[in-house]
Amino acid sequence: MERVNQLLSIFFSSSNLNEYKIELSIFLISIVLTYVFTHRWNQRNLKGPKSWPIIGVLIELLMNYHRMHDWVTEYFVESKTFKVPLPFTTLTFIADPANVEHVLKTNFSNYPKGEDFHTCMKELLGDGIFNSDGDMWRQQRKISSFEFASKNLRIFSTTVFRDYTLILAGILHQASTCGKEIDMQELLFRMTLDSICKVGFGVEIGSLADELPNHRFAKACDDATSTVTYRFINPLWRLKKFFNVGSEALFVQSIQVIDEFTYSLINKRKAELQGAKATDNTTNNAKHDILSRFIELSENPDNNLTDKSLRDVIINFVLAGRDTTGATLSWFIYMITVNPNVAEKIYKEFITFEKKQAKEIIEYDPEEEPKPFAERLAQFASLLNYDSLGKLSYLHATITETLRLYPGLPQDPKGVLKDDVLPDGTKVRAGGLVVYSSYAMGRMMYNWGLDATSFNPDRWFNKEGLFQSESPFKFAAFQAGPRTCLGKESAYLQMKMTLAILCRFFNFNLIPDHPVKYKMMTTLNMEHGLKLTLSISSSDPQSYFQLEGGCAMERVNNLSIFFISSNPNEYKIEISIFLISIVLAYVFMHRWNQRNVKGPKSWPIIGVLIELLMNYHRLHDWVTDYCVESKTFKVPLPFTTVTCIAEPANVEHVLKTNFHNYPKGEAFHTNMEELLGDGIFNSDGEIWKQQRKTSSFEFASGNLRNFSTTVFRDCALILSGILHQTSIVNKEIDMQELLLRMTLDSICKVGFGVEIGTLSNELPDNRFANAFDYASSNVAYRFANPLWGLKRFFNVGSEALFAKSIQVIDEFTYNLIHKRKAEFKGAKSTDNNGNMVKHDILSRFIELSENPENNLTDKSLRDVIINYVLAGRDTTASTLSWFIYMIAVNPTVLEKIYKELITFEETQAKEMIGCNPEKVPKSFTERVTQFASRLNFDSLGTLSYLHATITETLRLYPPIPLDPKVVLEDDILPDGIKVRAGGLVSYVPYAMGRMVYNWGPDATIFNPDRWLNKEGLFQSESPFKFTAFQAGPRTCLGKDSAYLQMKMTLAILCRFFNFHLSPNHPVKYKVMTTLTMEHGLKFTINARKS
Repeated sequence: MERVNQLLSIFFSSSNLNEYKIELSIFLISIVLTYVFTHRWNQRNLKGPKSWPIIGVLIELLMNYHRMHDWVTEYFVESKTFKVPLPFTTLTFIADPANVEHVLKTNFSNYPKGEDFHTCMKELLGDGIFNSDGDMWRQQRKISSFEFASKNLRIFSTTVFRDYTLILAGILHQASTCGKEIDMQELLFRMTLDSICKVGFGVEIGSLADELPNHRFAKACDDATSTVTYRFINPLWRLKKFFNVGSEALFVQSIQVIDEFTYSLINKRKAELQGAKATDNTTNNAKHDILSRFIELSENPDNNLTDKSLRDVIINFVLAGRDTTGATLSWFIYMITVNPNVAEKIYKEFITFEKKQAKEIIEYDPEEEPKPFAERLAQFASLLNYDSLGKLSYLHATITETLRLYPGLPQDPKGVLKDDVLPDGTKVRAGGLVVYSSYAMGRMMYNWGLDATSFNPDRWFNKEGLFQSESPFKFAAFQAGPRTCLGKESAYLQMKMTLAILCRFFNFNLIPDHPVKYKMMTTLNMEHGLKLTLSISSSDPQSYFQLEGGCAMERVNNLSIFFISSNPNEYKIEISIFLISIVLAYVFMHRWNQRNVKGPKSWPIIGVLIELLMNYHRLHDWVTDYCVESKTFKVPLPFTTVTCIAEPANVEHVLKTNFHNYPKGEAFHTNMEELLGDGIFNSDGEIWKQQRKTSSFEFASGNLRNFSTTVFRDCALILSGILHQTSIVNKEIDMQELLLRMTLDSICKVGFGVEIGTLSNELPDNRFANAFDYASSNVAYRFANPLWGLKRFFNVGSEALFAKSIQVIDEFTYNLIHKRKAEFKGAKSTDNNGNMVKHDILSRFIELSENPENNLTDKSLRDVIINYVLAGRDTTASTLSWFIYMIAVNPTVLEKIYKELITFEETQAKEMIGCNPEKVPKSFTERVTQFASRLNFDSLGTLSYLHATITETLRLYPPIPLDPKVVLEDDILPDGIKVRAGGLVSYVPYAMGRMVYNWGPDATIFNPDRWLNKEGLFQSESPFKFTAFQAGPRTCLGKDSAYLQMKMTLAILCRFFNFHLSPNHPVKYKVMTTLTMEHGLKFTINARKS
């Protein structure tokens, strides 16, 4: 308020009218910015996405629309319920089974589909069962439930499902014979379309015929479904519909195709039924299908079933019978290709099943002389019916596990009629929407345990090996309550029939590098299909965009009518609309020109700034997502372009081959200057060379190594004492905080020769460490915030706090410099060589500063200190924290480390007189001290598996997750990508460590054994592939020192302690200069018994 009052007094003291206008404009803008800032500040503790005034979280939602289900899932990790404010409504997302039960059952009548849902879906689904409420829904539900309970329908369905699966199997057999690549999803969707048309409507449309004809109806259904899904987050869809442009124009054409097909089908079916009656035949033969039942009912005027109603019946059953089943079958096939152990179990179940069934059938012997493939196929299929398929428990469990992770309907919105309070206390307002997310629910640890994201069909069996279902409010793939899916049994029947035949006779092999991800539609379809090759089991969208662009340009031309207006006011409105249209056309063309670009799609002027800011909290995973698509991609920003590289050849070019063209650069230096100054990590040219030379001399010193070894051992022993005390009282600790304290103590001792005691028993609050953490976080955020210079100028917000942090940092460092200088001079008076004070690195720089030619001021020494703190504290503690976390969630790795340490201890004991690890147990402190005394640079070098595990941690969680370099002159990278002078090139160690093209199919799996050769010895990788310690001239000087401290610390901790991650503790990084955990690392510890 003081600054606002100052601004007001300045504004109104101006004697110049133009200045006054400018000042008033600035003031009004300040008010708006203050409002926005306050709006965001009030949400600082809010769970879920943070909104903006008016637009809510629309921008973030649109930026994440292509991955919406995973976006929702990420927020559910933080909270079981969260809100998503949008311009005209608020969505409340729920993943707690108690809330889901409340919405779907307990208070069912308050949560209908709702008018908004009905309006969005009306042209496609009409008033069908999936898009209606009240009496209309009840009527269709009643008729449908009667039909699905019919034994005749079940028998008819079984035959149809078997026949079409055999047709599909024939196509697959032909493909396997000629080694042809197929789109399995397309074939499965064709099969389910054929079968639903036969079962539901009594007609054969033959989309699965040998020539695989292009079926306009199926394509139109896909396009229409995609469009109506997008309507839910696009408030402008009605405007596009009104002008009949873009996706809505295509949607109209799709609906025309759908209507043409359905009304033709209705008329044909009616004619067949009338013909049957005209010949005095009963209609029983024609009444196996569901449509016939509805046609018969439509003859009674009281039922009010028109041809439009019958059309809606068809489309709703196609959506249920084709899309959801086809999607689940596709994801099932995908999951068994990436989990071959599951496929093997299914296959063994079939073999056992076939032998048992054969005993009950005369003249059937599965082990007799081999028959032709088609005959064997038909023979096996004859064993399959509703009852026999029920015996395939593991197949049933695998389908159910697929549905848990990849439900056919990934989310389902409900309208809110009246204000309500959910069981967890969340208030929902009338007119809003409540969405339960089956996709996210299946991935939540609080619903499914620690292995929630793992594909594990065995979770569905009880101790007796019998399938055990879960609450439908927890496993919501088939909805629950009054709207529980009527076709659940029919869907399982078709899926088991299809998969039994396919998995019995075929092996599926995913095409290498084929991207498998969902497309945002009503159902969970794969965006790029499912490309496979097959083998027999050993026992045996351009037109769309042309249309949209054409329509847009046609309407721009039609805007010429605006200029014939005779009314001046109308003319002004029309010219405004025309200009807006020009802007929109420009934006459209800008986006259109990027349709084939790898990487994030930009907007005019701002580039991808909005997407970057929306994903800033998960920046490294955002970059990783794009690295999967392309080894090199560009990130356009308002004032520069960042080229992200994950290809080792490109990295080598930047860090070594053309090193001089890629310095830190002025922009990087400016962003980091207040914190790192001109230190080694923030300098180029002669300043960098001078510090590098001095530092390399010190790191090569045997004295420093010996001194470091002692310091690291002492600090690790202090930490182990604290952990032991904690384990006795079973107290929860923040392991990351303790490791940061330990590395701060050790770097201050090794680097600057002082003891600051942050790791003492009382764990004192350290202002310097807190200030350093905040400053590191703030300078990292500057790279994504182009307005940080303005905030610094006005000294507001994060920059005001940053300035205070720098004051604390400077106070600490300058006091340290003065103290060290005084000690250094005192030592010189008693020892001309100064040996007493020259073990540490700072002393070497102080000595050099006495020579005026070196130009080393106190400010230079301050920069030395801060840069070494960053290197020696943050990076090492980060790696140690992620290491502890990874062994906690990979206990088999911890056990291997422990066994290596026991073997090491026994080996060392034999070489040391009087040391026997099997002697009568001593006190804990004595045992730890005795073990630690055996640890030095040489002996630690024998711990190959420990070294491999640290390196594997660094691969997946590098302490410096990305490193930008400026481009001095235009250049071409080895892969042909051009980079412009003034831009940035950033190699991304975090993403590189997760790339299949760098590390193989198990790139994302934590596997220390990848670093060991056949003899069990550690085998390093190219530093341009494993970039945790940089490479080329800037290779980290402290690499060996860092490994020494980490191995020293971890050898002691893993030898004497077990680590247990606190339940539900969120472990994720905070975007800072280093890869620090945002919420710390909460553990309980227990000491290993002697």
